[in-house]
Amino acid sequence: MGAIVSQVRLTNNFDQGQHIEFSALVDTGSTYLVMPLAWKARLGELEHIRSGLANLADGRTIETAIWGPLRIEIDNFPPTYTEVVFMDMGDDADRYEALLGHLPLQQANLGLDMLNHKLFSLKYIRV
Repeated sequence: MGAIVSQVRLTNNFDQGQHIEFSALVDTGSTYLVMPLAWKARLGELEHIRSGLANLADGRTIETAIWGPLRIEIDNFPPTYTEVVFMDMGDDADRYEALLGHLPLQQANLGLDMLNHKLFSLKYIRV
């Protein structure tokens, strides 16, 4: 089974000079855009939306926080706005891939083409 990796550009909604670009693994088992905490400083000041517990794929439960809103551009599709979860991944944060969960994909109105391993724009907007 193949993976879908997309190019993402995130821009701080309050300071558009603060932005980052990176590759993200599409993970529909994840809800949010999940990124290493070490990358957060590159986006400048963000609004803390809420905190809570998160269940991880390895069975752990951790305290985490949701930040945003951020302007997100996925591949060459039209931009939208989303929230992000930053996770502490230790000193090796740059070797981890961000996870692109189902909420930013839905917000961008994108579907998954698993045969060709890419995203595509959905014909209709789900309301």
